[in-house]
Amino acid sequence: MHIQSLHLYGFGKFENTVIEIDSSRPLAVFYGQNEAGKSTIMAFIHAIFFGFPTRNQNENRYEPKTGAKFGGKITLMLPDRQVLTIERVAGRSGGEVAVYDEKGNVYGEEMLQSLFRGIDRNLYQAVFSFGMKGLQSIEKITASDLSHYLFAAGATGGETLFELEKKLSKKLEELYKPKGRSPLLNEKLTELEALRNQLKNWDGKIEQYNQLVAEKDELTKRAMELEEKTSELQRLVKEYEKKLMLKPHVEERRKWQIKMKKIGDYEPFPVNGLERLRELQHELRPLKSQEQLLKEKMASLKEELQSMEVCKEILALEPKLRTLKEKEKLYETKLIEKEKIELSLKVEQKEIDSLFEKLGPNLSEEKIREVDTSIASKERLKQLTAKLDRLLEQKKLLDEQFNKTKADLELAEKTVETVKREHEKVRKNSLVVVVLMAAVIAALFSFSFMNDQTLLLIACIIVAGGFFIYQFMMNSGKNQKLVKEQTVFKQKEKMFEETVKQFEKWEVEYRRAEQELSAFCVNNHLPKNWSSSLIANAFDTIEELKRRIRAKEHLLQELKLLENAISAFVEEVKELTEIFQIKVDSAPDALHRMMEIAEAEREKERQLSQLHSKREEYSEEESLLKQKILYIESEIRGLFSSAHVDDEDAFRWKGANYEEYLLVKGKLEELNSYLQSVLKAGEEHYIDEIENESLDYETMIEKIDEKIHEYTLELKRIHSRRAEVVLEIKNLEEGTAHSELVHRFEALKDEFQKNAKQWAVYKVAKDLIERTKSYYRKVRLPQVIETAQNYFSFLTFETYPIIYAPTEQNGFVVERNDGIRFMPQELSQATTEQLYLSLRLSLAHRFDTERALPLLIDDSFVNFDIERAKRAIQLIRNISEERQILFFTCHQHLVDLFNQEEMIPLQSTI
Repeated sequence: MHIQSLHLYGFGKFENTVIEIDSSRPLAVFYGQNEAGKSTIMAFIHAIFFGFPTRNQNENRYEPKTGAKFGGKITLMLPDRQVLTIERVAGRSGGEVAVYDEKGNVYGEEMLQSLFRGIDRNLYQAVFSFGMKGLQSIEKITASDLSHYLFAAGATGGETLFELEKKLSKKLEELYKPKGRSPLLNEKLTELEALRNQLKNWDGKIEQYNQLVAEKDELTKRAMELEEKTSELQRLVKEYEKKLMLKPHVEERRKWQIKMKKIGDYEPFPVNGLERLRELQHELRPLKSQEQLLKEKMASLKEELQSMEVCKEILALEPKLRTLKEKEKLYETKLIEKEKIELSLKVEQKEIDSLFEKLGPNLSEEKIREVDTSIASKERLKQLTAKLDRLLEQKKLLDEQFNKTKADLELAEKTVETVKREHEKVRKNSLVVVVLMAAVIAALFSFSFMNDQTLLLIACIIVAGGFFIYQFMMNSGKNQKLVKEQTVFKQKEKMFEETVKQFEKWEVEYRRAEQELSAFCVNNHLPKNWSSSLIANAFDTIEELKRRIRAKEHLLQELKLLENAISAFVEEVKELTEIFQIKVDSAPDALHRMMEIAEAEREKERQLSQLHSKREEYSEEESLLKQKILYIESEIRGLFSSAHVDDEDAFRWKGANYEEYLLVKGKLEELNSYLQSVLKAGEEHYIDEIENESLDYETMIEKIDEKIHEYTLELKRIHSRRAEVVLEIKNLEEGTAHSELVHRFEALKDEFQKNAKQWAVYKVAKDLIERTKSYYRKVRLPQVIETAQNYFSFLTFETYPIIYAPTEQNGFVVERNDGIRFMPQELSQATTEQLYLSLRLSLAHRFDTERALPLLIDDSFVNFDIERAKRAIQLIRNISEERQILFFTCHQHLVDLFNQEEMIPLQSTI
């Protein structure tokens, strides 16, 4: 059996939580910190399998605090691959449970009991669901305790069997103890002995007692005979008294029977025939009167219909009149709209005239309409005016440039002339200086040469050379300045010529732009002499003017449509006035008058229709009256026919006989009913006896009363003697009757035997349980110890290969591989836990192999080191090949030892 999924509707902290468990992996590890819900999930599995704990039990019910639906469901896969779902929700003490399969078949609690085969919550928690709490008392377990436990694990409902054993011991002690006094059988033995002694005292008085009892029985028998005779006589008195009472009624009944035979012909005759005839005639008279009155009304109505005439032609025009009436409001609305449009036309025309005044003469609406005011045209005008504005702005720049280049040229020209004059002047002055200097140098040279003054001669040569060099450099500088100024002049002259060329080019472009603007004006029928700024300003006015002209034309069109509609309405009304032969100036007044005429004719038509309807009603009423009259007359004839007569007189005569018959019949039925009510069952023959007997009932009653009186006196004597005999018997019994003692003795003996049988049953049942426990101690216990020994040896790495079963005096003993033996309390904490784990796993293995119920383990490896933990996990992994194991832990170091696919993480609420 494998758990595939848990669905917690509302359980503890979980609400609408689904936990899927991979059925292909028999080992599932639930990991979470404290408060993550591990204990809650274990409790949920217990609750769904075996029911919620009752409120008076000292267990947590895990009811949700938020009001969610309490309960959930678990989906299981059985060994035969069948999938079942167990659902349990709040209901009765343990909850309402339902089990259903994949096909939708639903089962109840009996299916669950069959599935677990009698295993209850306590047994499941004892064998298949455990933690380390069970370790606390393992060192105290004896052989008797373990066999007791194995017996619980091996028997259906085992824990209750131990409770039964305790109850049986208690019951046996309550019933009998060999040397006890208070047990029930001991007390009854004492009481039986006392009753036996009292019966022995009765042996001497028994003969006298028997004679008195015989006399009492004889008196009783005679008294009973007299009472029977008296009772029979009293019954006879009652019979004669009743016959005496019935005799006048029987005689009267006889008289009515004779009268019944004398009645004349009365059959057949309908029931209540005379009454029905009176009722039918009573109904017929007013109908005849109504028929006559209706004929008079119909004659008057016919005259009224002949005097009334309706003009069909006018009525035929009524729909058209209604249509015109509906159009009348529209007509009036159109008149108002016409006035508004005419006023709007005047306003528009005034605005148009004002705009024309702004634009000047020589323009008309036709020319304005032809002006292209499209976006493209406006953009073209914008480009043209922008071009002209740009050219005018360019002209200003060219004018400034021309003036500046002209001034620069004139200034450069003046500078060249000035430099030329200065150069000429310097040249002339330099020539005079050179001549003078040459003369001086020549004189000094001649002087030095003649006076043989070499140094002076050299100095003169140097001075002369320097002077000439200086003069050359001066002339050269002046020449360079002149060349430079001439170059600047040429540049300025070139710039001036370039400016003149640009100016000439501008003039060409400006004339071309003016021509383009003039062409635009011609194309748009605008004066050619308008400037670009004037055209730009006028264009907005023209656009507004065109809008106004279009608005005016639209108003004129609307006005024309309104006038046409008004004229059409008036024309339609006029056509109808000719038919109605009326003359009214106003179309609405004429329409109103024609509506009144049509309404009058319609009213006449309605009246005529009402008269026709009334005539039909009269006809229907006349037909109905005739049917009623014919029906009543037919009913009367039916009455005559049912009485086999032809006329009313014969019917009434036969009816009188019938009523007399009913009267006599009623009297007879009344008397018979009275006689039947008085007579009881078995007394019906009294009537015939009264009619046939000639007895005097009063005399007979007196004679019987005398006999009854005699019997009564004798009975008094018998009762008196019987009372004396009874008193003597009572005295002999000495306060306790022999029969009562015998009865008490026999009753107590019977109770003692029943209690003894009960004690024997309890004793046999206890012996059977003891024998069964002995079997489990001798057979099953070694099997469990053997499997636990293998598990324990594996877990301790073969350190402890042997486990000795507990005896009646001592608990478990384990033997180390060196032969030394230890009690559980002498082992380390981890080794003790390994021993406990081995025993629990062995017990689960030996208990259940066929069903393989899921095993729940809660943190049982807490104190194991890493190697012990690995060993324990390997063991449960091996066991999981046989059954599903759900392992719960909050320790990370244990989680790391499992595969990731086996993990089911739980979220903590802390």
